[in-house]
Amino acid sequence: MMKHLTVYFCALLVVIKAVAGEPVTIDGQVFVRMKAGESIKLSLVAVLLYDEKTITEYLQNTREVAKPLLADLLPIEEEARDASERARELRDIADKAWGADIRNKQLKDEATSALDASDKASGFSSKLFAATTYLRSAKYYFRELPNPLQTTKTDADGKFSFQLPGGSYVLVASSTRHAGKEIEEYFWMVKTDLTTKGKIMLANDNLSSSGFPDSMIRTPESEASILWKFAGVDIDALPAFVEATKREQAAVRAQKQEKERQAQQRVAAETQKQAQERQAQEQSAAEMQNKEKERQAQLNFFRLHPEAAQQKALELYPGLGMAGSPLNKEFVARVKRYKADKKEFFAEPDWPIRLAEECNVEAGLLKQATGRPLEKFLSHTFNANGYCIRCGWAKDFVQRTNRSCIK
Repeated sequence: MMKHLTVYFCALLVVIKAVAGEPVTIDGQVFVRMKAGESIKLSLVAVLLYDEKTITEYLQNTREVAKPLLADLLPIEEEARDASERARELRDIADKAWGADIRNKQLKDEATSALDASDKASGFSSKLFAATTYLRSAKYYFRELPNPLQTTKTDADGKFSFQLPGGSYVLVASSTRHAGKEIEEYFWMVKTDLTTKGKIMLANDNLSSSGFPDSMIRTPESEASILWKFAGVDIDALPAFVEATKREQAAVRAQKQEKERQAQQRVAAETQKQAQERQAQEQSAAEMQNKEKERQAQLNFFRLHPEAAQQKALELYPGLGMAGSPLNKEFVARVKRYKADKKEFFAEPDWPIRLAEECNVEAGLLKQATGRPLEKFLSHTFNANGYCIRCGWAKDFVQRTNRSCIK
């Protein structure tokens, strides 16, 4: 006995040709053989008799209905199947990440979201697969059979019999058998030439899914659990389902394209930002290189003209030239201290400028430590000779350079 739900979808069409004259008696039996070798005779099976033209036209019309639906559904199904596989992979990755850090709420939320997305994608893919499988199954061809010429039912031994006048006919039969929780469903469609009394066996070897060469329709191996969910499908609703699916897929593609567009914009913005940063770095490096060149040129000049460095320091910090000014006192003190314990400070000829700058900064820091405003933010107070009484700068120099008091 099969361990899972099993549904067999097949069909039998037996084409019976009888010559004009006396009616031909057709005897038959319906049974299935299980894997263990046991034969199950199917009783109360409806056996329908059609003329060949009627059933042929019916099959042709039914195929014409399925053809455009399959043409629309199959590519969508393939796309949905790929999307479902990708969603499942992302779910597995998220689960693995959360498993490595089980207390991480963000990873938990991401794993939950990935699971929901995977379930949704899987459900949508399964629904599409069920629809396409149904349209290619025997059940689809047995959904709305035309009115038969004759109908009979099998007896307790699965036997049936017809009396046929001259002409060509089609015999149609189907059956469902419940075996505990399992459901087995059978369809047969087999062509047979009979000109005299004969016997027809409907069994496993001429099911529509068995590949029997004389079957008027051949259906793929049944997907039982999927098809059974679709057993009650309304074929008239399938076109609407197809259109709704196409709209949903178009929306998904549009959303995907928008995400890709946004991702491209982010990449472009990041690329532009990196290019701007590189440009700024290159510009900064070039400026530093130029400044270094200028400094080296200035150092070379000061090496040839040491007095020029002192003059430059006085120009930048006029307070140095005022004996007794805070800047002057700090400068003199540092010169003495550095000559004693920091002789390397004087290795370069621009030391007067660097030391004056240190003293100026130190003076500002000392002011800041006292809680009073830095002197550099104070206005100048000039004496009668035109010099600031705090920093010692000349009034005309201050006006030319627009400098605040640095004392």
